[in-house]
Amino acid sequence: MRGPNIDSNHFLVKAVIKQKLSVIYKKKSKPALKRNKINLQNQSKLKECRSLLHTKLNLVPKQEINDEWEQIKTAIVNAARDVIQTQGMPQGMNGGMKNAKKSSKKKKKARKKWIQLKMRISWNTYIYKRNQANKICKQKKKKMAQQ
Repeated sequence: MRGPNIDSNHFLVKAVIKQKLSVIYKKKSKPALKRNKINLQNQSKLKECRSLLHTKLNLVPKQEINDEWEQIKTAIVNAARDVIQTQGMPQGMNGGMKNAKKSSKKKKKARKKWIQLKMRISWNTYIYKRNQANKICKQKKKKMAQQ
């Protein structure tokens, strides 16, 4: 910038820098827990849940609407958690998860090797490992959908 007079033989330099974040960080949410279907169909468990919920809702004091809603919400969630409980992961799913993780790690290693070497053999191994990982993931999804 030749305009400003700063009593020197140097010129001022002006720079405009724009920067965008390449990755937007999001808070990872926990997967929703499924309620136990067997306990939901059991009439005695439902009656127990209703009575527990009724006693908890009677204890909620009258106050501001937002605070009251939060207490009602926690009462409902706690009653369901105590009586109905959550459904565990089906048998055999952990093994599928381990296989999927192992295959994805192998795929990542093969990709890194291909990026470093840029050879036809490393490309073919990467493609083979990628296809294996995709196949395992598809099988896992089918099993989850069936159950």
